[in-house]
Amino acid sequence: MLSVSQPQASSSSVATQCSNKQQEQIAVYKYKQLLSELENAKGIGTSVITLLISAKTSMNQVVSQMNDRLTKASNIKSSL
Repeated sequence: MLSVSQPQASSSSVATQCSNKQQEQIAVYKYKQLLSELENAKGIGTSVITLLISAKTSMNQVVSQMNDRLTKASNIKSSL
């Protein structure tokens, strides 16, 4: 009978593989939880928004734009 042995993975590489797989499962779980929370979110009027920001965009620019838009929205609501 011919016996073929499988190469044994080192214990550290097995632990890393388990760790990576567990980390991926945790990330998927957190993503699903976040989606569930967003689906259940309710706002008054326009208080809930989605903001997509590209990786190249400066956060200072985004914050400035959001503050400008918030000010404009507040002015519109106060004039009604």
